[in-house]
Amino acid sequence: MQIKEKILKMKRSFLIYGLILLCSLGKSQVQVGDSTAVTKVQAQEAYNKGVAALESKNYIEAVNLFQEAIRLNPQFAKAYYNLGVAKMELNQVESAIEDFKKSIEIKPDSNLSFFYLGKYYYENDQLDEALKNLQFASMFDNKNPFVFYYLGATYFLKEQYQDALDAFNRAIVLKPDYAYAYNDRGSTKMKTEDYSGAIVDYKKAISYDPKLYFAYNNLGTAYRKSNQHKLAIEAYSQAIAQKNDYFIAYNNRGAAKFEIGDYKGALEDFQKVISLNKDYLPAYLNLSATYFKMKDYKSAAEYAGKVIDKDPENGSAYLNRGIAKEMLRDEKGACEDWQKAYELGIKNAKAYYQQVCSE
Repeated sequence: MQIKEKILKMKRSFLIYGLILLCSLGKSQVQVGDSTAVTKVQAQEAYNKGVAALESKNYIEAVNLFQEAIRLNPQFAKAYYNLGVAKMELNQVESAIEDFKKSIEIKPDSNLSFFYLGKYYYENDQLDEALKNLQFASMFDNKNPFVFYYLGATYFLKEQYQDALDAFNRAIVLKPDYAYAYNDRGSTKMKTEDYSGAIVDYKKAISYDPKLYFAYNNLGTAYRKSNQHKLAIEAYSQAIAQKNDYFIAYNNRGAAKFEIGDYKGALEDFQKVISLNKDYLPAYLNLSATYFKMKDYKSAAEYAGKVIDKDPENGSAYLNRGIAKEMLRDEKGACEDWQKAYELGIKNAKAYYQQVCSE
């Protein structure tokens, strides 16, 4: 799945929520000599100017104004929140996170900082912390589709697929053109083997964002799982058309061609993968399998060996090379590879060894 999105539109809506009007704190209503009230009015004025600066994308000015508001009123939770927002725009991530935490410390309920913290923890693979913060965010900001998108993405990574579906459903209700949510809901359905439902969602994602290259790739995989290989190849080709260096789509298209016996076409795609990413080991294994099907056992052994050179603990490569070596009448080499494959946890290597190798 994947899919991590920089949310631009979200920030503006959050700023509107963060704005506090002066109301009863107007200067004309402050009693003479009430220095605390005067200071709060000054803090509010700095805060409102900070919001205006933030909306105008004057992030450095916004930081200075929010810090001034906090200096005047150290318990100003929303000033800490928007200070964090401004710092995120300046890529001062760690400092922003501390501001969000401080905002929550001052005002733990109905606090929009929970979303930013949840998103931060999600992007740093701290899923338990992400889930906790995003659950709070979903209670306090239940009209925000981005909250539910990240909540769904977190549930997905925690393999809680029904919860993920519920969250993505909510995100789509709130934002019916949310391409990323459709894509990730499709990926969740793939995990539950609802391939037809996944196909519908991937198509929906593409309809809202025709340049969403990974959605075409995912659509191709859903078609493959449904044994619709022609449609799968077309979808992978569309992914490549959107992003011509998308080696994952080349690899997947090669696999689809392999599965229908188009070994020459598969070979071309797997070789393309390696030209784009020489460290992508699945393509080497796929080349080994393809050459084997084409009865080029020497090349099959060679490409399995390339995997072993890069990853000496790859049991599947030892298994494949052993099978190719047997076809080349190198039984000693085959037996050594199968024994190594079994030691590395490839259980069916034992059957090959027992069939061919003498004690």
